Amino acid sequence: LFVDDNGGWDALCHVPAYLRCHPFAFARRSDDQYAVVIDRAAASVSDSPQYPFFTDRKLTDEVQSMVDFCAAYDRDRLRTLKICETIKSLGLLAPQRATQTPPGSDEEQVIANYVAVEPPKLDELDKDTLAQIHKDGTLATIFAHLYSLDNWTRLLQRRAALSSAAAS
Repeated sequence: LFVDDNGGWDALCHVPAYLRCHPFAFARRSDDQYAVVIDRAAASVSDSPQYPFFTDRKLTDEVQSMVDFCAAYDRDRLRTLKICETIKSLGLLAPQRATQTPPGSDEEQVIANYVAVEPPKLDELDKDTLAQIHKDGTLATIFAHLYSLDNWTRLLQRRAALSSAAAS
């Protein structure tokens, strides 16, 4: 829904960090060791790149900034896993379903099945647990998650607009 026929991203949308890291990624060997891996088939990896990997046997500033970005992405990924474990352990998740009734149809279609935080379960948490998840950042992530669920409507509208444009 966000990539055009030429593979370009919509200029007004967020490009996920995982994709912005490309052609670099981290491969963990243990909790404190990792390797930077490179997709050698990527168009940006060539014998005459715009930004070479090395100058004077040191990473160039451009490549070092991408390695640093990959490291930040990996730290955020690990933090997200911890937050998800906390949310799961608190029993806040419940199965959800996104549906849509296409124009001209009476039949509802399932777009996606997923799990999400159920706000009434959040309301049942005791004050000490709420204070702890506020302090460790989990609560802010939960609110961002709940807010993001409103995007289902916008995604479906975007898909309908693109389908309509393609049909024209």
